[in-house]
Amino acid sequence: ASNYNYHMTATHGTVYCTEGGVTSSFNNHYRTIGIHTFRDNYWNTERTNTLYKDALIVCFNLNNEDSVYISSWCRGIFKIDTLKIAENINSYNSPLYDISGSGYSTRVGAISYDNNSNLVMANAEAIPGLLVKHTDGSWGEISYTPTDNLHSTSRLIFTKRGYGWIIIPLSFTGRQGLVIFNMNNTPDDDSDDAYRSSLSTTEDSDSRNCGELQMWDSDGEVISNAIYAIVEDKNNLLWFGTDDGVVTFSGEKTIFETPYPVFNRIKVPRNDGTDNADYLLGGVTVTEICVDGANRKWIGTSTNGVYLVSSDGLETIHSFNTDNSPLPSNEIQCMTIEPTSGEVFIGTPYGIVSYLSDATEESEELSDIKAFPNPVLPTFTGSVKIKGFVDNSYVKITDINGRLVYSTKSLGGLTTWNVKNLDGKRVSSGTYLVWASTDDGEESVVCKILVIK
Repeated sequence: ASNYNYHMTATHGTVYCTEGGVTSSFNNHYRTIGIHTFRDNYWNTERTNTLYKDALIVCFNLNNEDSVYISSWCRGIFKIDTLKIAENINSYNSPLYDISGSGYSTRVGAISYDNNSNLVMANAEAIPGLLVKHTDGSWGEISYTPTDNLHSTSRLIFTKRGYGWIIIPLSFTGRQGLVIFNMNNTPDDDSDDAYRSSLSTTEDSDSRNCGELQMWDSDGEVISNAIYAIVEDKNNLLWFGTDDGVVTFSGEKTIFETPYPVFNRIKVPRNDGTDNADYLLGGVTVTEICVDGANRKWIGTSTNGVYLVSSDGLETIHSFNTDNSPLPSNEIQCMTIEPTSGEVFIGTPYGIVSYLSDATEESEELSDIKAFPNPVLPTFTGSVKIKGFVDNSYVKITDINGRLVYSTKSLGGLTTWNVKNLDGKRVSSGTYLVWASTDDGEESVVCKILVIK
């Protein structure tokens, strides 16, 4: 329907992509509220009437993936029901504040569900700056000095510990950087909360204020205040995309007690015989980071395309750009990964492309292993995908007589087999057994693959 894409997220089976956006100074593009959805191999675009402008962030409830909302930079928030825009919540039917008083300047930027299924949103230029739509439909307020009367916010996530992180994008407001807060699982009562931010100072006498928070390195220097992406990986490590590459943070558990929490830049050895190393994507603006089923990081940039790096960031597995891939642009606006298939969706100014990765979300147990294609026909020249594993499962493939032809470990819940034996030759026709190790070391056959040569 259009090439517009601003933000994407994916549930198990559905990809959502907003069709709006804002300028670099958070002014309107004046695009009709719209959302692209991808389900069952079919794209659909849903739009409202022309009075509503600029859809921004789309989020879903981890405890109920069918509960989906999008924020907008004009008309509050919108509920998505069965891929349709079903309900508009604005200043007329909620506590959301409208800047102009006309009902058409209700600006909501960052939005996310917390871990208890409450919908939290940042209302621009309002006091309080954060509102909560509780699970019972009632509304609550969260008032912190750093978020009150704030012009704009770009991202909000809740980590596994329940802490909220907000990215404040604009430098001209004097409030650029991060806000972290902890509602202590009581969003209806903010008296026991704690917060820190790039704005917090000793002049903020709020008892919940735990001091200033900058992206400090080990020398106490600020790495960057220009932050564009944030994600938590499978090891509770936070990854940030900045205008100077990738930054990580592991000290969330003690962040309210530590005077100067240290953020880290990943040093990648040059492997040139020296001890020299370079910061991961140092000097490059990182616009998006996604975590796949194997805890690897897909990193989108503003000028260099897409990188896939190992779970620790020390190894670059793939680098995709307009010269070596179907990417229509090296400017990456948004990305998401559909967890069941492992397909990576990449948004650029010239449209969306996807890449079928070799990692999916892991299964909780070895109970439903499937291989595709199966049977493997003589005309097939690719790799068989076998999914349904627990992460890092040991996988062996043998012939019917038990002779080993291939062994590997799963990436998340997925592994692949190129239909070749240990000598690199295509295997003969026959039935092949896929073995996987359980936690106690026991091996069992989890799948059979028929190969026709």
